[in-house]
Amino acid sequence: MVSRHWPLWVALGALWLTTAVLQYLASTKTGGHLIYTLDDGYIHMAMAKNLALHGVYGVTKYAFTSSSSSPLWTLLVAFFYVVFGVHDSIPLLLEIIVSSLIIMAAYTLLKDVVKKRIPMILMLLGIVFFTPLPLLISTGMEHPLHILLLILFLWFSARAVVEDSTSEKVSTLVVLSSLCAALVLTRLESFALILVMVVLLVLRRRWKIALSVTVASILPLLVYQAISVSHGWRWLPNSILIRGDVEGGGMFNSIESIVVVPWQSQGVWHFFTVFWNNLVSAPYLAVLVGSSVLLLILSWKRSKEIWKLEHVVLIAYIVAALAHLEFGKIGFFYRYDAYVVALGVFVLGIATVGLFGRLKQWMAENRGRAVAGSLILLLAIQLPIPLLVRSFVSIPRMPRASRNIYDQQYQMGLFLKQYYTGKTIAANDIGAICYLADIRLVDLVGLASADIYQLTEAHEFTTDNVLRLCNERNVSIAIAYELWLDGSGIRDVQRQWHKVGMWKISDNIVCGSNIVTFFAVQPSEEQPLMENLRAFSRTLPHGVGYWVKAHLP
Repeated sequence: MVSRHWPLWVALGALWLTTAVLQYLASTKTGGHLIYTLDDGYIHMAMAKNLALHGVYGVTKYAFTSSSSSPLWTLLVAFFYVVFGVHDSIPLLLEIIVSSLIIMAAYTLLKDVVKKRIPMILMLLGIVFFTPLPLLISTGMEHPLHILLLILFLWFSARAVVEDSTSEKVSTLVVLSSLCAALVLTRLESFALILVMVVLLVLRRRWKIALSVTVASILPLLVYQAISVSHGWRWLPNSILIRGDVEGGGMFNSIESIVVVPWQSQGVWHFFTVFWNNLVSAPYLAVLVGSSVLLLILSWKRSKEIWKLEHVVLIAYIVAALAHLEFGKIGFFYRYDAYVVALGVFVLGIATVGLFGRLKQWMAENRGRAVAGSLILLLAIQLPIPLLVRSFVSIPRMPRASRNIYDQQYQMGLFLKQYYTGKTIAANDIGAICYLADIRLVDLVGLASADIYQLTEAHEFTTDNVLRLCNERNVSIAIAYELWLDGSGIRDVQRQWHKVGMWKISDNIVCGSNIVTFFAVQPSEEQPLMENLRAFSRTLPHGVGYWVKAHLP
């Protein structure tokens, strides 16, 4: 049994071994603690903990917050917290299971299509290392789940497109509807692929499936919107609204460029600028999309038939990938575009079946074709280089990223847990501190504070308004990056708050800044904060620098 399915076991072994090695290396840098590589992962964990223990969907146990960009992942973690208790390891174990299911699903779906074992193992290892799954596992976030659902949805919806119309069975409707609902609740980028498949289903007159997929993709969003708005929040999670609109170069800015100002030259220019900048930043996506376009053209010229499985998946992937290049984001610790890479490897695995066999026959016909074929093969060998570079650069960064979070955010959480339980804290990085400590929160970014986001949305995010809000909430201390404060429009709050201490980490690659500053918001808090920092700073990990008033630089 094992020998028969050895490509599957080799790929799973590579995934598990690489993950184990990375986690071990990370633990040697974090005092043996399991530390996730992004503070965002702790936002999910904090919300899941509060939901499991207190029945509150929020980053703190005191109020609902629309802060999770992936409600399904937060609910999944909360479910396992209820069953097994709140443990740091649960997101990691879930990530490993889901990532293993990605490999198993790709193998199961394609073993009757990709019948030769060498191409199969190359595809599976490509998903493992090009994505790269071991790095996604270390974030504790929803991205592996998103990839798994996308692969399943693309495969089953493409089958529904190409098969006879009599295949509109109840089971097909249920499976595709369930996958759609799960996709929308996992990440909103899923709408691009869903929309493409709905259009293809309509063109093939698969009316029932198209309607069920459309309803299933819209209904969960409407339910979430109703819950969020009823609690005084916006119609989408604040994390999506802020990062899509405020940071620039994202979905909302690009949509505005083609919908609000379609006839203005600056709008059109912005549209193409965003696309070009993303493409330049991610040459590996250019390889995947370009290869998909070339394979689609070559395959269509050979068969002259659009409604083939490989053609449908190629069309769907190309459109979805182009949509991401325009409306999505690139990078951010290799996670935002990871699904485009994994899906691209999966799709190319389908599209290249028999390709090299046909090329070999074509080359054998005469010497000229042999030379041309050799050049094609030489080019094909070089195409994966940007993907290999992505893998070689990204995976070794995982232990260092874990140490960054441990040295900064994790210590912030421990500090607040020890000295500020039940107090109101202002901060601009909220994941670990809310997961580890029982605090009330004013989120200066607005992910977990509706009133802060409302100020930003109304262009009233000013020093006076922030100071007023913090006073109304009786904020004790603030922990923030001065670098962020300087660029956020409220830099003058530093003149009103009392700067008491600073921590500095080294070799930073994932934290918003290598220096985090502690402020006493209330004058009465200055002396206690100074004493608390002096006591706690002695326990900071080796290599973390600290300064406490009156020794501030």
